Amino acid sequence: MQKIRDAVRPDYKQFVLRCKPDGDLGDFTTVSFDTLRSTLLSYLSKECLLNHEIVTVCRYFSAEQAMPPSCDRNRVRAAAQLELKRALWNGVEQLNDHLSHINPACRPYISESQVRSTLRGCRLPFSLELVEDILMVLQRNGQNEIEVRDFLAFFNMRSDQVPDIAPLNIAFELCPKLPFLHKGRLVDFTWFLDYLGLEEELKRANS
Repeated sequence: MQKIRDAVRPDYKQFVLRCKPDGDLGDFTTVSFDTLRSTLLSYLSKECLLNHEIVTVCRYFSAEQAMPPSCDRNRVRAAAQLELKRALWNGVEQLNDHLSHINPACRPYISESQVRSTLRGCRLPFSLELVEDILMVLQRNGQNEIEVRDFLAFFNMRSDQVPDIAPLNIAFELCPKLPFLHKGRLVDFTWFLDYLGLEEELKRANS
């Protein structure tokens, strides 16, 4: 993903429009495998981005099937808290303030996109891979919204600390990524763009 990120970063907005010419990016936007493949190959040569790599990416971000659960919640919490300790993070109040701002009605559940926005807006020291793992283990309701109370408790090291975890490669060891049964013919473009994280980079650069 990093070479895709580096290749499209200078021309990110145009990349999005090539995939979605109507510019319609809602909470759940999809593109076909062929569209994403041809667009990626206009930024990276076939020698640089091999076909099997494109297939792997499309399977990972498949809109045809939910990712099978493969995360242990306490291991993910331990990994998150390890990163917070390393960064000497103490932004619980900022986290609460941000949530109050985006959720003034104090709804018990908020959308995944709002949680992503909060994690990045409050500059929690997490890699994109760790953010995905955290989102995978948070409590949700029937509408797939995330429970605010569980989200806040997840990072509360004062009242509910989990045992320390040995340093590990978060991208590969924390939550083994099980392969999809389907072939990624339809790609969750919203998830793909969130994972790239370039929209947030642009916002920070322009703020």
